[in-house]
Amino acid sequence: MNRNHLSFLIIISSLSILIKCSAGEQNEYEGKNKVLGKQLFSSNCETCHNLPANSPTGIAPSVLSIKQAYEATSLEEFQESLIQFLNSPSKETSKIKKAVDQYGLMPKMGFSESDLISISEFLYNSDLEHLNSSQESVMEFEQSDLEKGKSLALQTKSILGKNLMQAVKNHGADGAIEFCNEKAIVLTDSMGTKLHSSVKRVTDKPRNANNMANKNELEILKSFQLEQNKHGIIKTIEGKKIGYYKIETNDMCMKCHGDINTEIDSKTANRISELYPKDKATGYKPNELRGMWVVEIPSK
Repeated sequence: MNRNHLSFLIIISSLSILIKCSAGEQNEYEGKNKVLGKQLFSSNCETCHNLPANSPTGIAPSVLSIKQAYEATSLEEFQESLIQFLNSPSKETSKIKKAVDQYGLMPKMGFSESDLISISEFLYNSDLEHLNSSQESVMEFEQSDLEKGKSLALQTKSILGKNLMQAVKNHGADGAIEFCNEKAIVLTDSMGTKLHSSVKRVTDKPRNANNMANKNELEILKSFQLEQNKHGIIKTIEGKKIGYYKIETNDMCMKCHGDINTEIDSKTANRISELYPKDKATGYKPNELRGMWVVEIPSK
């Protein structure tokens, strides 16, 4: 075998390895993105858009009807139209205008661009008619401590959100006040136990005095105004790793946390006054810092 022939074989072999590695990395990326999309959907969207996909919650349209309405010839086209709506919800940008009339306009959720890409990719590539929330992801990926803490916070948020939305659906905004008064902290504590962690919500303007942030937490809460901390931070306190993740308001929050004179109806305002005579949790606007999750990161 001459030198030229040998060099040619080496080049071909190298290219083949590179192509296989690239394909493997791409498959791993797509698999991870799909799992991440399902986790984000379950933690944030499933509160209102239930799985199984054809079983609506009564709060918002089913996942299947959304996918069918935004059906496109390519993933990119699907993502473009869906993300446009999610970034700026309006009846004009919605492809399901009857749903807006029936359920009202969803609030802006404040997802990052990468989260929106993962969620839309999960919806586009999944067989939603045969997918349900009890199915576990078959792939697991190593997470950083920051990601682990965020996952625990989102799981707790999802349980609270489902119960809160059910209370609003059944009893209106004043029903949500009753729920928060009786069950919010209890549910949060029970989720911490279930997740083998410690999970709580704190704020500088509490409705329930038990949610008041301590001195150290107030300093961390203030730091969330900085761009570099927007995805959360990790601190080591007394040998334990603690994750902190901000909680922001959206349009829906205004029914209980907006302007007491113009956005909160009189029945809800009276119930707040009865249950929380020292309430500090009104006067917010959408997309403002409301508080933060404090999550102890499990050692294993």
